[in-house]
Amino acid sequence: DPQIKEQRAKIMEQVCDDSRREFLKEQIGLCESVLVERLRHGYLEGYTKNYTPVHINSEDTSLCGKIIDVKITKSFNDYCDAELV
Repeated sequence: DPQIKEQRAKIMEQVCDDSRREFLKEQIGLCESVLVERLRHGYLEGYTKNYTPVHINSEDTSLCGKIIDVKITKSFNDYCDAELV
């Protein structure tokens, strides 16, 4: 039945969202290596080796394309904030 299909899809989406938020929350306090990809909106963006998206409190474009160490300080729905170590 299409209604059941839609209801189950919404439940699965919620479970995935909750799981992702919990995973990102568990990253707080960890020191990780991050591949910095770009400067965007006043912060550097990159990914850890387990593909955690990270926003780094820096505008140093010389770090783009490099792997740097950061400490994860906060989590949000889709990414974590980090600071340079």
